[in-house]
Amino acid sequence: MDRIQAEAIVTAMLEPDLKIEQELQQKRAREARQLIVQRRHAGFVLAGFAAGIAVGYPIGGFNSAHGLMGAMAGVAVSALIGWTRKRRAG
Repeated sequence: MDRIQAEAIVTAMLEPDLKIEQELQQKRAREARQLIVQRRHAGFVLAGFAAGIAVGYPIGGFNSAHGLMGAMAGVAVSALIGWTRKRRAG
């Protein structure tokens, strides 16, 4: 067996492992991107909740309904930002 045949055998044996490794890397990259999106959504929800409480407190005292309305606004803003990013990415 010469060197070229040995390399061909090794490549044939390792190729499935390389494909599996690439698939795992792609899966981890997708999960990482999804985690970034989820954290962005959570940040907008928390900021919206805080803004709702801050605006609602002088109007009608402390009421969690103001915070929930602000959180819904944060969800809407986050969804709008995500939609525009997907649209730009094409």
